[in-house]
Amino acid sequence: MIFSQQIILDTIDVNYNKELESFYIERSKKTFIELDKIANKKVKSEMKTFFLDNKNAFLEDIQNGKFVYHKGFSKLLENNFREIKNKNPDVNFDNIKILLKLDESINAYNVGEGIVIFNLPLLININDEYEVSYI
Repeated sequence: MIFSQQIILDTIDVNYNKELESFYIERSKKTFIELDKIANKKVKSEMKTFFLDNKNAFLEDIQNGKFVYHKGFSKLLENNFREIKNKNPDVNFDNIKILLKLDESINAYNVGEGIVIFNLPLLININDEYEVSYI
């Protein structure tokens, strides 16, 4: 990968992906229960198919080690998110999980189910924590 030459990932927690997989399996069970409540059978079937495709792709990324916990970058994201939560006490952020992903694209996105992903190259290219807050 391109960014592997720019930063050494020697502070990765090796148990992180196992914990993330367990978390996601539990979270996705709740989502599947909600999908079962859809009255329209055609819509329900299409939503379940879409959800299962995304779930399998997400689990595959976890199993392939694409999500990491890095003592520097992950802490930056956690601290930034904590500050946002503290400054917005009326908003419930309890179900949001922020992840760091090894990917070549400079991107951040929401995959649903309260999961927000920051790709590592994005964090490498930011100038300060204010840019993280903006994203």
